[in-house]
Amino acid sequence: MWLKSWLGIIALSFALQGCSKTTTFERPKNLLTEDVYMDVFYEMQLLKVLQFYHPAQDTVDSLNNLILDKYQIDGEDFLTSHRYYQSQVAEQVDRVDRVLERLQAEVRRFNETDSLRNPQPSIKVIE
Repeated sequence: MWLKSWLGIIALSFALQGCSKTTTFERPKNLLTEDVYMDVFYEMQLLKVLQFYHPAQDTVDSLNNLILDKYQIDGEDFLTSHRYYQSQVAEQVDRVDRVLERLQAEVRRFNETDSLRNPQPSIKVIE
């Protein structure tokens, strides 16, 4: 439950941050496609949650680099794409909502497979 609250707060902060700016950025020449941007944005949000609970900077930095390497982009490409997409307020709110839905689905999947929340009998009873 606490993770859902934090995910909601993170999503809301991004939405409000996007709404508070009226600057529209020009389309960057290295703009990430919306699908790639959404995947990287999703993984960066997971990283932010991890960073909150385990603030070891070297771990966060190495995971950040792994995410960027996975999508074969650099941090500058992500940041310029993020600024561009964030300047489209209504669309960014929709993107944030979709990322939040993905995060919530992941939390539900985790909770369903969590053996402490859903204990399975360790001995099978044979009748």
